[in-house]
Amino acid sequence: MTGPSPSLSRTMGNDHARLDEAWERIRGTERAELRREWFEAYRADLVYHVEIEEREMFPRLAAAGPADALLVGRLREEHREILEVLDRIGAAIDGPIDRLGVLDVELVTLLWAHNAREETTAYPRWDELAGPDEAARIRSALDRSSSPE
Repeated sequence: MTGPSPSLSRTMGNDHARLDEAWERIRGTERAELRREWFEAYRADLVYHVEIEEREMFPRLAAAGPADALLVGRLREEHREILEVLDRIGAAIDGPIDRLGVLDVELVTLLWAHNAREETTAYPRWDELAGPDEAARIRSALDRSSSPE
């Protein structure tokens, strides 16, 4: 017998942790060819995570009220900033690892603040608003991510 499905907060938080681990692996390798391969998979997964939030979660959350709409606006702006840093990293990923230093710090700083905001405000609010079918659809979508083990 299986227990209840995990909350969407837990599912999305776990995905943040998985993405953080993938980034740590990328920044820890000296092999440029592996860094590129792992980075492309990481970027695809992070973009997919953002797309799920923006397509599946944010519209309902923004419609819930003015405070929620403000939160969604801020999260969307943070998504744009994160994706812009990823583009700059993509342009530098094949070079020496030390060239990524400032970009690495910028990405990790943005993600730390953004993920904390989502995990403490947006995701719990979503748990209040979403029905079980919506949560199950998002969990299923996240199961299709592509980062290498």
